[in-house]
Amino acid sequence: MKTHSIKTHRIEKNESIFEILDRHVVSLEENSVLAITSKILSLAQGRTVDKDTADKCELIRQEADAILETDHNPYDFHLTLKNGILIPSAGIDESNVDNVYVLYPENIQLTATEIWHHLRAKHKIQNLGILITDSHTTIMRRGVTGIALGWCGFEPLYSYVGK
Repeated sequence: MKTHSIKTHRIEKNESIFEILDRHVVSLEENSVLAITSKILSLAQGRTVDKDTADKCELIRQEADAILETDHNPYDFHLTLKNGILIPSAGIDESNVDNVYVLYPENIQLTATEIWHHLRAKHKIQNLGILITDSHTTIMRRGVTGIALGWCGFEPLYSYVGK
């Protein structure tokens, strides 16, 4: 397996994801898998909120499908469910952006499929995998783990341990 990173320009709010891909994904070979961070999709979809106009706790409550309530929260840490994933702060990200909160992208699976169709046609290939990724923390552990939020072009492996 060969891996290559693709350096892009600084992605701004409401840029076309297809123009970004056309500009930076110069070539793809058969059986390639392209991993795209969810933050790029969020920015392309305009899924940001200015920090000056929003209260993060209220934003978390709006974005989360469920939130673990606690009486004592000295670290301002909110454990939430978002799109079936146990994740802090409903996936709201404030790293590597200027004065905004970046929300999870919408329609992740549909977007992965649209990207798959676009890149297969552009590069004239049949076998292509698309992964929409995010970093994920694990409770009581240091560091992060990469996870797939969406995919297209292959059958994912589901874990049915204990079922």
